[in-house]
Amino acid sequence: MESPVQAGTIWTGADDGVVYVTRDGGKDWSNVTPPKDIMPEWIQINSLDASPFDAGTAYVAATMYKYDDYKPYLYKTSDFGKTWKKITNGIPDGAFTRVIREDPNKRGLLYAGTETGLYVSFDDGANWQSMQLNLPTVPITDLAIHKREAELVAATQGRSFWIFDDLPTLHQMMDAGGFKAAADTKLFKPKETYRMAGGGDSICQRRRRLERILPAVSSFTTR
Repeated sequence: MESPVQAGTIWTGADDGVVYVTRDGGKDWSNVTPPKDIMPEWIQINSLDASPFDAGTAYVAATMYKYDDYKPYLYKTSDFGKTWKKITNGIPDGAFTRVIREDPNKRGLLYAGTETGLYVSFDDGANWQSMQLNLPTVPITDLAIHKREAELVAATQGRSFWIFDDLPTLHQMMDAGGFKAAADTKLFKPKETYRMAGGGDSICQRRRRLERILPAVSSFTTR
């Protein structure tokens, strides 16, 4: 994956557990795999997300379920892979991790898809909380954030696509202290919406169509 903020900086992850980065468009690659003391050898790098805010920051989601290890494995680097930190606090064992994404409209707001559902972090991965809401208990295989519309799209394994269409509320909750802000009485600014004609054509549009087809009805009045 190429960095959204620095052309030529590309990250790759492999099924045999290695992570590489290039900063010159692929001419030279550096092995920046997280060390064995925090990431098991031969783990599968399931997804990799380059931060939309900082070229040196990237996030990795990895899985070991093929070795009967169902623990979550998420990692973050802020220095082009020189050092890594494991960021799984709050995600229980058994919810192995498939994908991690950073919100392109809110730095440090992360989403993680696991084998059992969705998690959110308001502090750049230091702590995670369930964001299951009305989602069924289902593997989240991939996540995408629509930057302009501020919507989170989740791909599941067997239960279709799900969309959380009000991310600006989460952005405000992050500023107010995360989900604990929901326990207090607060007013959040609603998401920008679009006013569109509903229910098909307007009365005027229907009348103009009839006038073209049957000129005699042009004397009819509408109220």
